[in-house]
Amino acid sequence: MDKISHQQVQALLKQAGASIRTLTQKYSGALKKVAEFEREDRMRKIAAEMETKHLNADLTYEEKLAQLRTAKDLNVTEEAVKLASPQGIKLGESVDGEGNGGSDAKGALETFIFQGDAPE
Repeated sequence: MDKISHQQVQALLKQAGASIRTLTQKYSGALKKVAEFEREDRMRKIAAEMETKHLNADLTYEEKLAQLRTAKDLNVTEEAVKLASPQGIKLGESVDGEGNGGSDAKGALETFIFQGDAPE
């Protein structure tokens, strides 16, 4: 067997240490990128759910994403969106778009709610 000198061992240890530090930095960078991609994917899913439920209807999908990117706690926002009921549904509104037909239904509904009996 060949013997390694003290100087060769020392040089090998220096090279190994440098390699380990480089790999650790690359690994940390890769973990950070994966976390960023996962967060972006999560924000896109939340924004899509907001679109489905018509939450913040005055904002576009991209504007909703921009708001989510500045959110302090994405967990709270995600839970709030999950608990929110769909918006934009108005009782008594004419669905078929026929003239004034919806207002009679609205009046009948309001009468029933406030008075408890159907209008005659």
